Amino acid sequence: MLLVFEFGSMAQGNDQQLIVQVAKNFMIAWYDGNEELMESTFQEDAVSKVVTSVGNRSRLEFYSALELVQLTRKGGGKHVPRKERKMDITVLDQFQNAATVKIHAYDAVEYLHLAKWKGEWKIINILFERIDNE
Repeated sequence: MLLVFEFGSMAQGNDQQLIVQVAKNFMIAWYDGNEELMESTFQEDAVSKVVTSVGNRSRLEFYSALELVQLTRKGGGKHVPRKERKMDITVLDQFQNAATVKIHAYDAVEYLHLAKWKGEWKIINILFERIDNE
């Protein structure tokens, strides 16, 4: 019984490292405008959503994985000076093949849902809120 527990702990620890690496790759890809790296972080049906509010009006914007890859190809976050690029990554929860990660970036706080998909950790959903840095 103890051997199984230790193996489970090691497996979960390795998964945590892989989850963090996917989140890091997502941010590095965005900041560097690296479309191939960005594409590698997503499950093909991934979607990103942001709620924008002005006064009493709210709007929900959707971005598919393909749209995020295209935005990355157009430069993504390359405009952010290297010394200001931020990617504070916290794994909020992980259970078996599902995980939730929070990233505090330069201009957004992002909540990523990841799934172990075909043996690899992939982003399946993003909810983010923009930060006004001006």
